[in-house]
Amino acid sequence: MTLPEALRPWAPTLSTMDLDLATALGPLLKDLDEFITAATATHPHTGEPDGFGGIGLRGEPERILVSEWALAEHFPHEFLRKAATGELLHTTPEFVERHRKGQAAVLVDAGPDQLGAARLVQLAALVVLRRREPDLLLGVLGDEPGTWHPADLERFLDARRATRPDQADVARWADTVDDLWVLSGPRLTAPRCLTTTEAAWDEQGATAVRVELNGLATELTLPGRRHGVRLLRGNLRTPPAQPKRGTTLRFPSFPGAERVLLARGGTDRELVTLRVRSGIQQTHTLPGRLLAAAQVHKRLVTLVERDGVVRPHVIGNRLRYLSRIEANADELGIDPARVADTGLAPLHLHEGTVLCRWDEKTNWWCLEPGSPPFLTEFAAVAPGAHHSDPPRTSETPDLFGPAPLVAKWQDWRRWRIADQDVELPAKARPLGLHLFEGRRPGIVFGEGLVLRVRTAAGTRTLTAWSGAPAAVHPAQPWVAVRRDDGRIEVGDLVTGKRIATMRGDG
Repeated sequence: MTLPEALRPWAPTLSTMDLDLATALGPLLKDLDEFITAATATHPHTGEPDGFGGIGLRGEPERILVSEWALAEHFPHEFLRKAATGELLHTTPEFVERHRKGQAAVLVDAGPDQLGAARLVQLAALVVLRRREPDLLLGVLGDEPGTWHPADLERFLDARRATRPDQADVARWADTVDDLWVLSGPRLTAPRCLTTTEAAWDEQGATAVRVELNGLATELTLPGRRHGVRLLRGNLRTPPAQPKRGTTLRFPSFPGAERVLLARGGTDRELVTLRVRSGIQQTHTLPGRLLAAAQVHKRLVTLVERDGVVRPHVIGNRLRYLSRIEANADELGIDPARVADTGLAPLHLHEGTVLCRWDEKTNWWCLEPGSPPFLTEFAAVAPGAHHSDPPRTSETPDLFGPAPLVAKWQDWRRWRIADQDVELPAKARPLGLHLFEGRRPGIVFGEGLVLRVRTAAGTRTLTAWSGAPAAVHPAQPWVAVRRDDGRIEVGDLVTGKRIATMRGDG
């Protein structure tokens, strides 16, 4: 089995499962490894301090190098950029560790409180910790304290207990080993206790979990249900019973102010949604070719074409007036098959009016109940700050950011933001407007497949989000990019960190 490069660190443990399952578990392993590293960075040692041993990228402010403070005095913007992206250099403390009484060990709560999603996280944590401690031992709460065994996945998967352990059980086990990790729910505590609770769900069960360690917490997205069931059943090398199914993800977009990412699925009738904060992902099948879509508060409002007629279709609470809107595709001047083979057309809804646009070269169309469609004078339309607010409009192709931020169009290269002009390269394609370091407004633009942001102070390349067409949220500093493996990742434009993933594995 040849693992992807990103999974090579865990190859010894992942070799016990087939490539399909190892790859599905990979994102959870990577996220959990990064979280454990961050959560233990400020509490990595139990020994006495023994001076400084080097230079690193993490630490308290008082350990920032003097040269970095000099940078802050003479080049404050560069200092802020390095601080935001985690590039500031710190001195690394050394410690004299106390002598270990024995090997490192992990103690697992295998009771009924940790079934399902939490047990998946325990399995991933075991893989992560085994990389750090190859001779890691495994104990199970409910067994005789001190009965440690080699920490392998088969033994972990066989460890299921019907009783709920208490804090006294943890204390008895802790007395038998010096270097202890505990994997449990929030009802148990220990100096290094990784706790797991479910955080997001869909109709099939949990899709994300909240993990905590050393006072830090984060949300992690779980593998797809099919892979999760295989892992929990210990079916590590048996192919799934049903044929492999996946959802093709295409053309990510943020067409409205809601915190929802939309994308086309594998057919021209599929719409995939991801709630960025909760990680809940759903696939919807529409009753016709999908042309345009937007999340409007708790509804999905779409425009679909069937038999040459374009009509709204709502997923969620119905809006009766929309049922009286329809138009022939010829009236809108579109070829539905061509539109359905490209990105989702943007759509805005307000007081009985639907605004949509098929390409950036024309003004916006207006669709109203009982009237033929007509072209408006609007060259630019953006959502309001709230779903009930009217859209913000302009007769010139202005760029709208989070209200009241706006870049006024001067010509195809120059934009005026407040009292400053920002000029873009000749072939730049503006994608969004947001506030960056020092609350400075900046235009996010694509130059080929390279994503950049330009403020009055200069240009910065967003390397982590380059390499594919990008979509920028109109109200949040978020960017969405489709990766080579079919996933769509959502990242923060300011910090550069990934905050959500839309997956095509169900």
